[in-house]
Amino acid sequence: MRGRFTQHFDITLPVRNIELDLVCEGVMDIDEGCFEIDDVYLQHGRDKIKGLNSFKLTPRVKKHILYWFSEDIAEKAWSEL
Repeated sequence: MRGRFTQHFDITLPVRNIELDLVCEGVMDIDEGCFEIDDVYLQHGRDKIKGLNSFKLTPRVKKHILYWFSEDIAEKAWSEL
C-alpha cells in the first residue's frame, strides 16, 4: 500500500471530563508516514429536540481537541489501516 488517500473514522475522546464521540477526516500519507487532520466533528448531531442536527464543534473546542489529541487521532488513524 502506497501513496495518499483520505481516511474517515470514529473516535471517542475525553474533553474536560466529558466523553465526546467524534468523527475524524484526514489524509493518510503512507510514503511520508503521516496523517494530516482535515476535519473533526460530532458523530451524533446535537439539538435534536429543536430539529437542528448540528455536527459542528465550536471553534474553541475544536482547537482544544486538535492541540491536545492530535497524536491520539493519528495513532487511531494508523490502527484503522
